Amino acid sequence: MTSANTILYRIYDKNKKVVGNHSQNIMCKRCNDDLLKFLPAEDFIILPHGYDEEEEWEDKKINLKDWLRTNIAEITFIKFNEDGKVKITKKRGFGLVLKSLKGKWYPEYLVRLESGEEITISQTEIIPQNNVY
Repeated sequence: MTSANTILYRIYDKNKKVVGNHSQNIMCKRCNDDLLKFLPAEDFIILPHGYDEEEEWEDKKINLKDWLRTNIAEITFIKFNEDGKVKITKKRGFGLVLKSLKGKWYPEYLVRLESGEEITISQTEIIPQNNVY
């Protein structure tokens, strides 16, 4: 069962077998981390499952690769290792992770910006890179 603000998706393989689920609350930032296990994405279909007062969703099957291109992630919870490259919010560009730190709510990282400056950022300041699909 989902709330009125949540869309539940079913993931199907090439044989039309259900292989997983994904949910997205429309009031929250989009996170597609759980979809990374369905690679290559072009081999899977995603289907919204549910309804609202205006529209039935059952027959709108979309190739997962196409869906990911149009539903770009806004946040990621993937942990980054030292020497990992991350894209940072507020137009700060890319940074190289120097060290993982423990934050109060989310992991934090000491990163070196392309300018050479070293700063500490929160997990929530990392922009997901969707080019793995």
